[in-house]
Amino acid sequence: MIAQPIGTVTIASPWFSRIWRFRDTSGTIAQATRSVARRMSRIELPDGRIWMVIPDGWGRFTLMEGRQVLGRAERQDILGRHWQLQGDRFSYQLESESMVRRRWTLGPIGSPFAEVRGGRLSFNKMVVESGLPIPTEAIVLAWQAVVRPWEAAATGVGPLDE
Repeated sequence: MIAQPIGTVTIASPWFSRIWRFRDTSGTIAQATRSVARRMSRIELPDGRIWMVIPDGWGRFTLMEGRQVLGRAERQDILGRHWQLQGDRFSYQLESESMVRRRWTLGPIGSPFAEVRGGRLSFNKMVVESGLPIPTEAIVLAWQAVVRPWEAAATGVGPLDE
């Protein structure tokens, strides 16, 4: 079973790095390596499994494990303030409260239960806070939409460069 963190999840990357660490109170729950040119991310889980975030057309991307689809994200408006995140274990809306302050809510339509905050001065940090469990797949999709908005909006090409 894949982790469902409760509480605070911090996702951070050092400046000029392609490596992102997803951490909760128990430690690292995932590590992502981005390919900027291909607009893809490789997610490594502590148990050794590999996920890929792959662009799937304009304003859409898919989270895959091998050939299995774990979740999808689709932009719901032209500005990127509303996203639909769906998978077998969740169906959430990710909505911006303030694009300037980089604040978002996450949860079922009309009932958000988590707050998502981007870094104030950089795109190198994101924090998810919730009193309810959130599937790691949903956190990864929210990260791609919030922290990498220009990549999430565009279509990528080819496989992830190593």
